[in-house]
Amino acid sequence: SINSLPKVDVCVLCAALTNIEACAENPAYSHQINVEGALAVAQHMTKIGAHTIFLSTNQIFDGSTVCQKATDSRSPITGYGRQKAEAEKQLVAMGHAVSILRLSKVLEAEPPLFISWRDDLNLDRIIRPYSNMTLAPIDLEFVVNLIDQLLHVRAGGIFQASGDEDVAYIEAAAYLLKFMTLDANKSCPQSKPSGIENSAPPKYTSLDSSRIRKEFGLIIPS
Repeated sequence: SINSLPKVDVCVLCAALTNIEACAENPAYSHQINVEGALAVAQHMTKIGAHTIFLSTNQIFDGSTVCQKATDSRSPITGYGRQKAEAEKQLVAMGHAVSILRLSKVLEAEPPLFISWRDDLNLDRIIRPYSNMTLAPIDLEFVVNLIDQLLHVRAGGIFQASGDEDVAYIEAAAYLLKFMTLDANKSCPQSKPSGIENSAPPKYTSLDSSRIRKEFGLIIPS
């Protein structure tokens, strides 16, 4: 239960159901995790005097604008985005006891998708990157460092971190082919279907990250 959680000074809310299709197929279940559970933990942490950092997403925007500002109105077009936006609204109302960190695509050292592309290319297979999807990648190590700084400062409000530009998946595939000195015909682009919610992939996923530059002096790697 919530009351059995340990007494801490800071809490990072990482738990979420992030798969867009899964959230659309199971709205009640995903709402329990992404909204109800997150709020219950944050409210408990506030009561015991702990500071909470809530990890959010670029999906709270519709992706129609490049480098979306933190002050822009939320405009989610997916169930997952709407759930994160709902949680954000209630968490902001808790004041400076809560920080919200919106992130674009976080890439670990060996991202599974790109590793699978590399492996397929090594087996002389064709890769099929999406032509209508972009990412504004941000390094996992950078995100961990940013969270660590937020834990120490405990500043409230909304922070955003993303790569400095949107990159199409077909561009990422082209970069990989060039790196591996392979012909461009090894990539066969395809369009990502609209999916269960009939919403097209967002055109842009980048976020304005000026606050972390101003307050922490952090420059996100290009």
